Amino acid sequence: MKIILKVIDKKCLPKVAELVEIMWYKGVNVSRVGEEDSLIKGTSLSLSWDKWLDDERWKGHSKFKEYIYFEIEYTNSEQKLSIEVDENACFVDIRAVHRAAEYISERCNSLISMDKGEWIQLSEYRSIVGGYTKTSFSDAVQQSLSDI
Repeated sequence: MKIILKVIDKKCLPKVAELVEIMWYKGVNVSRVGEEDSLIKGTSLSLSWDKWLDDERWKGHSKFKEYIYFEIEYTNSEQKLSIEVDENACFVDIRAVHRAAEYISERCNSLISMDKGEWIQLSEYRSIVGGYTKTSFSDAVQQSLSDI
């Protein structure tokens, strides 16, 4: 699954700690490839919640780790931020992607594309993904564990 946001100025992009708090919660154990200000600098970033460190129920599960990739793309004098996760990611990780996209779009006043063709406003995006973004973290974890 890939979501793309039009970003006019990279300075509006969040630092990693702020993004992690929005996606999961403050203090969660994450693996990171990239610097605290990777997005602002225009470099790529990968984040993964280390589920088994925070919740023993994830030990031994196939979805105990899922990387979410952030990359700045430059095309036709436009800057776009892509956020990508495996199509078969569990609910809690898909929720994290949608929460990141929603937060960044609001913060940067960005249009969003979920299919590479149509650009939509944040309000329309929220109506499409509300089932993910409105779910609490604990409920998303429970649903993910039930689905596995």
